[in-house]
Amino acid sequence: MKTILRSLIIISLAFLFSNCASIFSSSSWPLTVNTDPNGAKVIIKNKKGIEVYNGVTPATMTLKSGAGYFGAAKYSVILRLDGYEDKVIPVTCSLNGWYLGNLLLGGVLGMLIIDPLTGAMYKLDQSVISTQMTKGSGTVSSNPSLKIVNIADVPDNLKPGLEQIDQFIAIKQGKFVISGSTNIGFDNSSVKNYSKTSTLLFSPTFNYFVIDNLSIGLSGSIESGSTKYESGGKSNWTYLDIMPNIIYYFPIEGKMKPMAQVGYGIFSNSGYPISKGSNLKIGAGLAYFVKSNISFDFGLSYNILKYKDSTKKINTLGSNVGISVYF
Repeated sequence: MKTILRSLIIISLAFLFSNCASIFSSSSWPLTVNTDPNGAKVIIKNKKGIEVYNGVTPATMTLKSGAGYFGAAKYSVILRLDGYEDKVIPVTCSLNGWYLGNLLLGGVLGMLIIDPLTGAMYKLDQSVISTQMTKGSGTVSSNPSLKIVNIADVPDNLKPGLEQIDQFIAIKQGKFVISGSTNIGFDNSSVKNYSKTSTLLFSPTFNYFVIDNLSIGLSGSIESGSTKYESGGKSNWTYLDIMPNIIYYFPIEGKMKPMAQVGYGIFSNSGYPISKGSNLKIGAGLAYFVKSNISFDFGLSYNILKYKDSTKKINTLGSNVGISVYF
C-alpha cells in the first residue's frame, strides 16, 4: 500500500511540475486604464493590428500574454477624447518567473510545449495605466511626415509610445549562436580515496533563440585530466558529454549581458571502471559584445555527475572563457 501511495504522489508531483507556469500562474492578465479626465475612448490592438478591446475609461479588461507558440504578446492602447491629443501607449509582455521553475523541477513538457502554447510562460509587464490627457485638437494630420529629433525635444505625452531600437539583434527570436569555451577547474568527489582533480575542458554549443534573449540547443564537452588517489596512485582520463541546454540573456542596456544556463545530458568517461552516467550543469556568466554579432563570454559552471549503476557522484566547479558568434 505504501508503494502504491508513493507512486501516486510521484506521478502527481511530476504532472504538477511539468507545466509550472500554467499551474501556478496564468496566461491572461488584467489591465486597468484610467485617464484624467475620464470618458476617453479606449481601443486596444494586438501586434498584428487586430482590435481586441473597445471601451471608455475607466476600464478594466483581460489580455492574453502569449501570441502563438513561444510568442510574447504586444499591445497598443489608443486613447481618444474630443478636445484632447490622441495617446498611444505600448503594453508588452516578458518572461514569467514561474516558467523558469520548469528548469529547476525538470518540467520538460511544460517548458517546451504546455507553457509556450498557452502563453503562461509570459506575463503582462504592467497592470495599471494612469495618464493625463493633453488638450489639443484631438486630430491627426492626414499628411504624416518623418522627422528626426532629439529625444529631449519629444513632448512628454508622446514619450510613452517611443520604442528603443535594440542594437543587439543577435539575441532576438529566430537567431542562431555557435559558441566555444574552455576552462580550468577543480572537483570534489563523494568517493573515498579520491583527491581533487585538475581538468582542461573544451565545450562547443549550438543554440537557437526561440524567443528574444532565450535560446535552446545542444552542447558538448571534451575534457581530459588526471586523478591522484590518496593512496598514491594516479590515473589519466578522458570525458565526453552531450546535453540539451537552455541559455537566458538578461535584457539590460549596454554591451555587457548577464546570462544563466542549465543543461542535462549523458556522459562517458574512459578513465574509470564505471564509465557512463548523467550530468546536470548549472552556469552563470557575462557576455561582452565586442561587435553586434560577436561576444566574449566569461562564467562559472557547476556540474553534478552521477554514474550509472553506482552510488558514485562527482561535483565539479570551474570558470570558463569563450567566444560566441551570432547569425
